[in-house]
Amino acid sequence: MHKHALVATARWEEQHIVEWIEYHRSIGFDHFYIYGHDNEPLTLYQVLFPYLHGPNPLVTYRYWPKPGEFGAMYLHFLRNHAHETEWFGLFDIGEYLTLRHVNDVAAFLAPFKRDWDSISFHGLNFAAGPNFPGSQLLARVSRGTALAPRAKTLTRSAAVDVNVLTEGMNRGLRPFWLGWDGYDMPHFRECDVLGVSMAGTSAEFPKAILERFAGAGIADSIIERGTITRISFNTLEELKRRLEYGAMLEQAYWEQVVAQGKLNQVIQNQSLVIDRTLADYWHRYTAPTLAFYAEPPRANPGPDGDVNVALGKTSWQSSILAVQPGETLAGEVAGAATNGRRTGSFGFHTQFQAKPWWIVDLRAPYRISAIRLYNRGDAPGVAARARQLRVATSVDGKDWKLLFAPERGLDFGGVFDQAPLEIKTPPNTVARYCRLSLDDTNYFHLDEVEIYGVLT
Repeated sequence: MHKHALVATARWEEQHIVEWIEYHRSIGFDHFYIYGHDNEPLTLYQVLFPYLHGPNPLVTYRYWPKPGEFGAMYLHFLRNHAHETEWFGLFDIGEYLTLRHVNDVAAFLAPFKRDWDSISFHGLNFAAGPNFPGSQLLARVSRGTALAPRAKTLTRSAAVDVNVLTEGMNRGLRPFWLGWDGYDMPHFRECDVLGVSMAGTSAEFPKAILERFAGAGIADSIIERGTITRISFNTLEELKRRLEYGAMLEQAYWEQVVAQGKLNQVIQNQSLVIDRTLADYWHRYTAPTLAFYAEPPRANPGPDGDVNVALGKTSWQSSILAVQPGETLAGEVAGAATNGRRTGSFGFHTQFQAKPWWIVDLRAPYRISAIRLYNRGDAPGVAARARQLRVATSVDGKDWKLLFAPERGLDFGGVFDQAPLEIKTPPNTVARYCRLSLDDTNYFHLDEVEIYGVLT
């Protein structure tokens, strides 16, 4: 019998479903029930194939030929599979359970299991971020400030009466996958992540929930305990496709937003706070596996004959400059400063902020001999923004060694005028991570970052 399972409906999710599974697997879920309702079954089946076979398959997959029948798919699980797991959650592929400070679903649930049958998690909407191919999580670094009144739950299977759910849906109760309050299960006990009962919240929904959020410190306390990171769509093109073909959760809401011309404002409201909790966790979790990837072509020998070990490596940064309301420089900030192409423009660009930073992960420890930085030079005055540059390295991403910090600042160039900045490192400098930052409040952008060394 499974301990903690997730149930999800999937439509056009083949690019992200493996990451969704692996993330939730990393925090302790031991089985996944996937209901695919694409136009045909094989696309998702081929992606899930490695999880479907063997002595202990991780995934149970069922194709549902009628798109958008979310209630029917969830009821099918409850009638046919709920007895196979002790606890379950009814999620979307664009929803990630975020347990801050714990990252272990069993440890999180342990204090609740004696007194409660279901724990309700409110959502936080995250905006699209830099384009990390194949990864939603690494790109999610900014979010809105408001908790969503609608929630998703982790629930004890034995406590749910499926017949009661069907009767309640027929009476017009809100969908059970958004919370159980109002359904006629007298002994059922549901609370939020702070251990406060959810009883009665459906009667005046969402008013009762919003009034609770307004209490002093309540919303912040909920966010610190556990939420659902919600990703409605990854690009505007994806949203348009989903609206065109239907079968999108909250379809009516997004159609109204687009019709009223409020899409840019909604997206802006999802980009108000930098929140790297999920991205940083996922980077730490996946980084060890990256050492097994094939290295990209070697190029540009350094001053001592070393090669540019930053070429093609993953990077992330403190913020992303929004060029228009709701839009980001997605194609120009993800690895564009380590792609080997020096253009004179920018490979990354933060917002105007205090002490902005950019970090690259070399995926393994290298003995570093030099760091070469190409400044932006495509507009008057922009190169001077990098005068207060600081350069630090780290082996583990926690303890940092400052390598470069000119007391009075420093001007340097790139491909257009002045020479790039070349920093010779002390002998036997070993690092996996390199962090560039500014010691003032400004925009931070560079054209290209080259780090020369050899694998230790």
